[in-house]
Amino acid sequence: MVGIAPKLLLVINADWCVHGNGHEKKLRTKNLIALSNRRSQLLGASSDAQVKFRSLSGKIVLDNDARLIAPDDLGGAFLCSPLLASDIRSRQTEDALFVFLIEQSDGVLRITVQFVEAGKLRDLGTYRPELRLDAYDLPPTTVTDIEPTSSKDGMDYDSLYEILLTQAQEADFTAHRKIPKCTPYLGPVALTFGKPERRGEPEISTSASAFIGSSAHNS
Repeated sequence: MVGIAPKLLLVINADWCVHGNGHEKKLRTKNLIALSNRRSQLLGASSDAQVKFRSLSGKIVLDNDARLIAPDDLGGAFLCSPLLASDIRSRQTEDALFVFLIEQSDGVLRITVQFVEAGKLRDLGTYRPELRLDAYDLPPTTVTDIEPTSSKDGMDYDSLYEILLTQAQEADFTAHRKIPKCTPYLGPVALTFGKPERRGEPEISTSASAFIGSSAHNS
């Protein structure tokens, strides 16, 4: 598929995603999840996709019948996933973020979805002011897309990409660490595709350790 980066991180305002202009009806009647409201890295043809996420109950869900819908005339791109749409409709969207990790490999589009409190990013901005999150609209009013190898205004976007991805994975781990033992936990990167690997405590990068540690303490 042409037009999408090999890896792309979308940080989406959950309230905008669900209740934005016409989004609620599309989500309810067509299982369409808003991913973008402007021309972005999601330019290109529609494509089949594999979607993986952890449900509210802690169960890992895989949707092999999902589809990325090409941007419309206004640049709006959508993901059609009945399983994810059903889960999102049952979630609280106030002060919440949906984090979409989009990866393309060997012609296969894989999308990992995790759920984060917007307050976590505000706390990150407080602990790490040098990241200048406000300059990148983080937490986003709509959606912010980040590539791992891009740079902008001298900012090391690769570092920001890794920090945000680690934060989303840690939030997923923290939210479900108390789920029953019979429910498999595959580590903080549980929602990656391929053969699952059992892992111990998540290894936190130096750049994110101060914030993650504080978040874990406050949770």
